[in-house]
Amino acid sequence: MLLQTGVSLTISVLSCTAYYLVKAPNHLSFRFALSVALLFAASLTVCKTLLLERKHQDRLMAEQELKDHDSVFRELHGTAVHYKLAQGLDTAHPTAVHCYHGFGANTFSWSYVYKALSTQLRAQVTKHDMPGFGLTQRPRDIDGYSLEFNGLLGRLVMDAELAAAGVLSSAALDSEVGPGLQLEQVQSVSREHQSKTGGAEKSAASPSDIQAAASQSKPDLQHANYQARGDSQSDTQAAVGSSGRQHSPSHRSDPSASVHDSSAPESPISSRSSWESVSSVDSNRVLSREQLSRSSHGADTKKQQPSIKRVLIGHSLGAACAAAEVIKHSRDIAGLVLVAPAIISFSSQLKAQPASDQQQNNTPMHGRILQVLMAFAQVVGTRTAGIVLWLLQPILVLFLRTLVRSRLFWVRGLSNAWHSRDGVSDELVDAYRLPQLVRGWELGLVRFVRARVADSRSFVQVLKDAYNGRTPMSQAEQLAHAVAQQDIKVLILHGSGDRLVPVSNSRRLAKLMPNTELIEYVDCGHVPQEELPKQFIQSVKTFVDRC
Repeated sequence: MLLQTGVSLTISVLSCTAYYLVKAPNHLSFRFALSVALLFAASLTVCKTLLLERKHQDRLMAEQELKDHDSVFRELHGTAVHYKLAQGLDTAHPTAVHCYHGFGANTFSWSYVYKALSTQLRAQVTKHDMPGFGLTQRPRDIDGYSLEFNGLLGRLVMDAELAAAGVLSSAALDSEVGPGLQLEQVQSVSREHQSKTGGAEKSAASPSDIQAAASQSKPDLQHANYQARGDSQSDTQAAVGSSGRQHSPSHRSDPSASVHDSSAPESPISSRSSWESVSSVDSNRVLSREQLSRSSHGADTKKQQPSIKRVLIGHSLGAACAAAEVIKHSRDIAGLVLVAPAIISFSSQLKAQPASDQQQNNTPMHGRILQVLMAFAQVVGTRTAGIVLWLLQPILVLFLRTLVRSRLFWVRGLSNAWHSRDGVSDELVDAYRLPQLVRGWELGLVRFVRARVADSRSFVQVLKDAYNGRTPMSQAEQLAHAVAQQDIKVLILHGSGDRLVPVSNSRRLAKLMPNTELIEYVDCGHVPQEELPKQFIQSVKTFVDRC
């Protein structure tokens, strides 16, 4: 710090001296003295900022160098996806659950519940980091940040592990992933990093060894001491109304009530000596395509592939990702759990699906022209917003660096997410902050924002839809139709004290979709899976058992 300050002062003094030698007036001037003072202040600020930025950049690491002991990396569609697995699969009656986290979060958001869910459901439970967050690779193409792509990644992670467990054939997996795509898991630490840290490569483990290790692994609570919020005995909810909405009894914070081992959160800084430094870690296992083929072939020769019960769980923006996957590939989904879903529903009345191009459009010609002009203006606005975000990318990067690096930013954000601010511990804050140590995290976040304003339809398709009177349905409406067509059961979980996504939106969403049950947790905020893990687990277990 002293060296940094000394260098900044020296450069500032030299700048002011050079300015004085070149621009010094013949007599004293207040304006000249003020300009020298401003130059000194500006030079000092710029120098300190640049030196501090260099210090931050030196601390950044590759995604795979920040992994936990149970992290897994798998390359899917050209993206190295980071995920975690709790393998408690009953191969005779396989159930697979995948969890999608929300905006600004990472896999840690599910750490309170995913191992307990695996144990109680006798299921495979996976969770992955959304592109742009956590330890998943940041794609260069903004299409890699779309909700649809993230929804697909979650499905592929789930099915890849099902194939490794021998309950899904490699042919079925290839039909989803696509021919020729790499299924091998990526080494979590590069050879160069291993040579620096002295880590030795491990030989590839067999699928059975991996499943046993995953099911027996316990969270490392060496650096964390989390406590459950709420009464562990409140397993039932009182029904109110005829729409399936339920309320849980009031839950009081009990500082002495700790979460059961199977649902205890992972340490946000396990395998690390401090938040600032990362210790050496072992390599992950690698499952080759041949191993997947052998395991699935063995299952094929012994008996017919069992029917797999797949359930997707999405929180906040992750709920929109899970919904996007259900909309596109709903055939094999048995259940959908939406936790404080960021899926906007303006109405509780479901509209009919839009007419096809072959059906007659009775709109008068002047009405069609008006629709086309409005669509044209919308497309121009969307494209312009995308161009502006691209041009402002350097400024946005600097702004994000200043904002996100502040610990206070995360404390305030998490305090708004939790109903009780007392639950926001230092360990929780560090777990959410950790991914900002990833090299290029800010560019990934900017691309994620750009992807939000991008339109997946082409310019011509937008105008064609407008001319034919085809108004695009909202995601809520598309999901409602998909759920109705495939008879998929839906559970919505929402905290009544959510300050980020109002519970009224979930009430409309529950009325919009068939086969939907809504449970509202009293004295709970935006993250029920973190605030009330035991109640969350019980609600999900009851729902999955009915699917």
